[in-house]
Amino acid sequence: MYRIAGPGARRAPLSRLRRAIIVGAGHEGKRILKQISARPDMHYEICGFVDFDPKAVGRAIDGLEVLATIENVRDVIRVERIDDVIFSSDRLTNAQILQTIIRARGTGVNFRIVPHEVEYIVAKSTVDEIDAVPMLDITAFAGPLDLMVKRLFDIAASVVIIILSMPFLLLNLAVGARFRTKKIADANGKGVSVSYFEKGFGFMKGIPLYFSILIGRLSIVGSEIMEYDTDDLHPIYKPGLTGLVQLKSREKKHELTSKEKDYYNLYYIKNQSIVTDLQIIIKSIF
Repeated sequence: MYRIAGPGARRAPLSRLRRAIIVGAGHEGKRILKQISARPDMHYEICGFVDFDPKAVGRAIDGLEVLATIENVRDVIRVERIDDVIFSSDRLTNAQILQTIIRARGTGVNFRIVPHEVEYIVAKSTVDEIDAVPMLDITAFAGPLDLMVKRLFDIAASVVIIILSMPFLLLNLAVGARFRTKKIADANGKGVSVSYFEKGFGFMKGIPLYFSILIGRLSIVGSEIMEYDTDDLHPIYKPGLTGLVQLKSREKKHELTSKEKDYYNLYYIKNQSIVTDLQIIIKSIF
């Protein structure tokens, strides 16, 4: 298994049992349960499963209940006082794993991923082992302070750009530009409206989007912007005017694969800071 953040793996026999849930109630999830149950030295109490299929909720899997879907994983963590979230890769896409991590961010839980399709998302790691089971420590995600600094930067930058562009905005309206709105998907899968200019000066087209940044619907640096649809496809964090996925897509001059997007999204989530955002902004401009 791979561990994302959290305490060390070597625990004394008198260590308290760590309460855990397994995300993915398929064959791999059952194998993980069996493997952990056979290893009392790992000091885990498996409290149940979480799955993406609503029909599985309430079902008993090898004596343990499917407690909820991944949309409600945060509530499960709180109610069951969970310490560790263990992913089984056969029931989840990489995007669903990333979404679950985002939903649980800030709860203080330790994430562990069984290697399969998600091996490529492991980075900045140090190796620790229990017998023949490799354990990789990975840098923790951005904390509340990083998120607050990011929001303050968004507000300050959008205010400055709106003020500086106001004369051009009025001139743009005078030459025939019109505000148009479109609905995009936010990180919760809900539709939110953002505005842009139609016609007028080309360099002014995206200026109205800074009003959406000011009120918190967009960020300057974030996930790619997706038009709202009725399916479940949506960004896993706040969409932005630019971002690592957008930057890499431009550099490679082609649409990134879903695996590439998952890799860059997780890299950004794990390394999110004002310095990272500034680097992305500078590279996007130049």
